[in-house]
Amino acid sequence: MRDDGKGGFSVDTFLALCYSCKLSKEDLEDMTIGDCLDYIDEYVELRNPKKEQENTRKATQDDFNNF
Repeated sequence: MRDDGKGGFSVDTFLALCYSCKLSKEDLEDMTIGDCLDYIDEYVELRNPKKEQENTRKATQDDFNNF
């Protein structure tokens, strides 16, 4: 994170993420920053799939009325 509180990250952090996702220097030369971020997002999702909520239920008419 940057020190200014805007939520961005540094070049070093970006490169560390790319390295941890097994992206090579050649990969980085062929990909845009957006491509790299998409790849990182997919890599993380494959390694840590989100568990579906177990406590979901079908909405009733009262739920719709309260909405």
